[in-house]
Amino acid sequence: MNKSYLKHLDNWSEEVKNAAFKNRFSYIFEKASLFLKFGKEKYRKLDFFNEPNELLSDEQIELVIQGCKQVLDGRGFISEKPFENLGVTGFYALMRLFHFEPISRKSKIIQLKDSNGVLDEITFKHIIEATEVTYFNYCSYNLNKF
Repeated sequence: MNKSYLKHLDNWSEEVKNAAFKNRFSYIFEKASLFLKFGKEKYRKLDFFNEPNELLSDEQIELVIQGCKQVLDGRGFISEKPFENLGVTGFYALMRLFHFEPISRKSKIIQLKDSNGVLDEITFKHIIEATEVTYFNYCSYNLNKF
């Protein structure tokens, strides 16, 4: 198991460890680590489904990179520490990298770090194993726009 991942485990409560286990965080953590280590081209060649998709724009790939870095920071699998600054498109591309597809979504308006936004709670299913995980993504927005 990745040493960086083990450092997270040492600092997490039992509740957070259980959430990590339930949401296959070690699997996602390892895949994110490999993507950041190899880069998109080498990772794609080694990936069973040739992810990340070649049709993703450079901007979308950058969001996937940001998302992988957030995974390594222990983000996404609990609502108190969601992914941030990925948008919905980046979040879906990130989870697709790990071979998960969305099956349900709940959203609620919250305030995080003094900004208003939407916290998405999305359940995904692994496309081979059919295991389900739930991850959280926060999208901030400017209330003055509306």
